[in-house]
Amino acid sequence: MDKIDRAILKELVKNPQKPFQQISEKIGIAPVTAQLRFEKLKKKGAVHGTFAIIDLSKIGFQGKAFLLAKASKYYDAETTIDYMSQIPNVFLISELVGVYDLLAMVVFRNTADIREIVNKIRSLKAIEKVEISLTDEVNYPLKKEFTDIQLFEEEKTET
Repeated sequence: MDKIDRAILKELVKNPQKPFQQISEKIGIAPVTAQLRFEKLKKKGAVHGTFAIIDLSKIGFQGKAFLLAKASKYYDAETTIDYMSQIPNVFLISELVGVYDLLAMVVFRNTADIREIVNKIRSLKAIEKVEISLTDEVNYPLKKEFTDIQLFEEEKTET
């Protein structure tokens, strides 16, 4: 990945819907070059697509829950993750190293939603314990402020 690829990604992180024409003008390349570079980044797996940040409160959700699950002796990662990924409104499942074995992120409309999801997970023989933390954060998948994260080291200029 070179300087041009990084510049294209920086612009897309700020605004995933930004036209290649505007990106190319900003970084000083031809629009077709920007588009071809983006397609190559997708083929390499560096980019999995672009997306919009959705305010879930506008469509009836009240927040997010973080579910931390501790595996039992019957735990099978593939089966457990597959089952949990089928539960409505579970949008991220990640294996952890530490006290807990899985993290699931869930969006909810009300406490009944959370209760139902937690009970489904607790019903698994593979899960020993589920802890829950709630937030009223409603942006999905992430806050716009997170797009300001420094993804790349700053270019070193020779003096």
